[in-house]
This record gives sequence, C-alpha cells and structure tokens, in this order.
Amino acid sequence: MSEVKPPLHLYVVWYSEFAGGQNIANALFTRFKRNVAKPTHRGLGVPVYFRMINPEMDPPLAINFESARRVAVVFLIDGKAKIDDAWNDYVANIVKNLDNASGLCLPVVFDPNVLKYMPSCFSSGNAIKLFEEEEKDRIAQLCFHTTHELCRLLSRDLSVPYLPGNTGESVKVFLSHTKRDESEALVEELRTYLATQTQLDSFLDVNSIPYGSHFARVIKEQAAQSAFIMVRSDSFCSSYWCQYEILLAKQFDRPIVVMDALDAREERTFPYLGNSPVLRYWPEADQNTFFFQLLDRLLLEVLSTRYRKLEIPYIVRQCGQDPDQYQILTEPPELLTLHHRLKSTGEEEASAIVLYPDPPLLQVELQAIQACFPKVRFTTPTFLLTQ
Repeated sequence: MSEVKPPLHLYVVWYSEFAGGQNIANALFTRFKRNVAKPTHRGLGVPVYFRMINPEMDPPLAINFESARRVAVVFLIDGKAKIDDAWNDYVANIVKNLDNASGLCLPVVFDPNVLKYMPSCFSSGNAIKLFEEEEKDRIAQLCFHTTHELCRLLSRDLSVPYLPGNTGESVKVFLSHTKRDESEALVEELRTYLATQTQLDSFLDVNSIPYGSHFARVIKEQAAQSAFIMVRSDSFCSSYWCQYEILLAKQFDRPIVVMDALDAREERTFPYLGNSPVLRYWPEADQNTFFFQLLDRLLLEVLSTRYRKLEIPYIVRQCGQDPDQYQILTEPPELLTLHHRLKSTGEEEASAIVLYPDPPLLQVELQAIQACFPKVRFTTPTFLLTQ
C-alpha cells in the first residue's frame, strides 16, 4: 500500500523582529485551521505550522516538503528582514523546493522599502503588497488572497507534468440574478468590483454568453466549473432561469453563497436554495466592504469544497479503508444532492454509505432525510476514526 499523505500543509514564516508577525500568523491559523477561542467550532482543519527566524538562535526546523501532497508557505516580510543572512538563506532553500506542481510560495510585503532588498529568490514572483492597504484591512486582505491562492493550488493536477508558472485555475464566480427587479444594477456593480479589485473570474449571462451560442448549453457548461453567488431579490425565486441555475449548482455540487437582497418580500422561496451560507445586503452599508465580505465567504466555501474532496478520502485511507466504498460529500447531505449522487453513480440505496463533513447533523434533520432514504447509512470522519 502506498504512503498515505495529507492533502495540504500550510507554513507561515517571519522574522523575529517583525512586531506584528506572531499576530498575523495567529490570524492565518484561525482562518485555515480553527479558532482556538471557540473550541466547539471545528474550522477548516488545514494543518498550519509556524517558523520564526531569529538570527541569535539556531535556525528553525526545516520544512518537510514530502510530508503532504501539497505544501504552501506564506512569507511575512517587513523592513527588519531585508539584509539578514539567516533570513535570506532559510528563505532561499524553501523557495527552491516550492518550484513544482505541489508547492506554493506566497511572499507578503508590509513595507514598500523592502521591494528594493527582496531576496533574489523572490525576484520573479508577484508579492502580495499589503502596504498598499489600510492597516486595519491588512489581515483580512491577506486571508482573502491566501484563500484564493490555496484554491488555485488545490486545483492543480499533480498527475501531469508541471509547467513553470502554472498557478492553477482562478475561481470563477457565477452571478445568478433576475432582470425582473432593481437588482440588475447591483449585480453590475458587483461584477465591476470583481474585475477591478480581485483576481477572480466572473460569469454574468448578459455579458458572458457569445452571440449565436445556445443559451442553456453555455449556462450549464459554466455552472459545472463555477462557484455561485445567488442574488436573492424579490423576483429571484420566481424566475425560471434562476431556478434552473440553482438546480444546476446542486447537480454539480458547486459552492453557493446567497446574497439576501430582498427589498419587500418574495411570494415563495425556492425550496432548493437552502443548505448554503446567507449574507444580508443592506443598501445603506458600505458597498465595497459588503462585496469583499461576500466574496471572502464564497472563497472559503470553494476552499472548503476542494479541501474536503481530498481530506475525507485521506482520512478513509488512514483508517485502512477504500474511499470508493463511500459516497463522499463535501457539505451536509440534503435530499436533492443525495438524489443526484445516488443516481449518477448507479449505486443501490441499500448499499450506500454517505460520508459527509463534521459536525454531524442534528438528529431531527437526519431523521427527515432518512425517512426518504431509509436504507442509506450516514457517517462523518469523526465517527469513522472512532471505529
């Protein structure tokens, strides 16, 4: 049996004299591993390790690049580290080992003067320039950009030869909305924000479908490779095309975030819009701040989906079992997605074991699902590890 490796390890490296280094590293730990102040909150669960370089002490532990299928390293760089040999030597060795399909090197610069003294190993890389952001926004921006780069890293196919510069696929955002009410202008502003303030791609039917193309076919093709923002305005759930896009997102197991932009009311909520995070839009709030928070949550959903697709099979193999014996979900089960999954695999209901992420569903919800799928068995990785 081949060696079983975790899907991803994340390291944070900084120089000891960087006053804010530890706090920023802690914020990344909270974002990608778990919030230690909320012990009952499971978090994403990505292993996060710290490496602080102090020239008056022995070098920190070396990074084992063979310990995981993919390794990402975030370098926190301020003016204190610009001419220190201990920093330059340690960093250069890491960067050299990251130049492959399974590695991600992410330099983060907090001081514009550092750009003139950056170690040569960073000379060809595009750094995240946090000195361009207001200080109060820097950690949030760092978490946003790091999340997107990890999404790209997890999209890389490790089975094909690596091409230098292949950063992986950018996240594409499918903007699902209706033209029946006043939400169209809001969606255009969101698309402008996506184009000017992020490195994310977007799909908006009015602008993105080539002339002469088959409308439904293009939407289906884009749905299969996108993450969705459902702009839930008053007329959204009564729109044929919006219902169609919701069902496509469910069929293809795509990440969804709902933007609640209701003005007055909706006559009927489409029942398959559930099982997704919802962010309320307030017209009087700062629009760019809201757009950032909306896209930030969507990126977390994308990363969670991509990470769970790799992490849950890894846990199964750790237990000495074959992942193929399970129907693995990346989000809590619901009736529609279970129907699609069992139908697409052709598995008999009586033999199906559904493995979905922790925490387990509350008993009342699980019983409602089992009433429709009485022969299907449900479990989570935590239960699997205790057997």
